[in-house]
Amino acid sequence: MRSILPTPGLSNCRVQVDDLFSAGDRVTVAFTLTYTHDRSGRDLTMTGVKSYRLREGRIAEFWGETDLYGLLRQAGLVPEQIPPL
Repeated sequence: MRSILPTPGLSNCRVQVDDLFSAGDRVTVAFTLTYTHDRSGRDLTMTGVKSYRLREGRIAEFWGETDLYGLLRQAGLVPEQIPPL
């Protein structure tokens, strides 16, 4: 699966579904995205969870979270640990 929107500096997006659960009109998916970091050639990963509410076979609402901080940390763009104040 390809990324719908291009991400600068990252290419070759691969999607792994880690968990998928449905109940009633709700579906939740946990996933891992793996990108190739263009500058270093290393693989970087970002995990996330999306929840969908369906109505008449279509997505009516969705909520989600992704670990962007973890991805930026792997790319060396933010510190490994937040410095104390």
